[in-house]
Amino acid sequence: MADLSKDEIKKFIKSKIAELMNINADDIDDDAEFVEQVGVSSIMLVDMLVSAEEEYGVDLETGFDLKEPLTVNILADK
Repeated sequence: MADLSKDEIKKFIKSKIAELMNINADDIDDDAEFVEQVGVSSIMLVDMLVSAEEEYGVDLETGFDLKEPLTVNILADK
């Protein structure tokens, strides 16, 4: 994501997931699996990825397999 630090990327991911789930971003563990542990649906994940693409001008479509577990740390490392 552009020239953002890993912490800035994590903050964006957490804030978007928190917004979609109506929870506090601070309650999202960096290693919690979005679907299994946080309760995020695949549609919410796609919404978050599209938001990141629009906000930061990056192409994330080919970088993720939504069948695989995703966490804040995994996304931030992409």
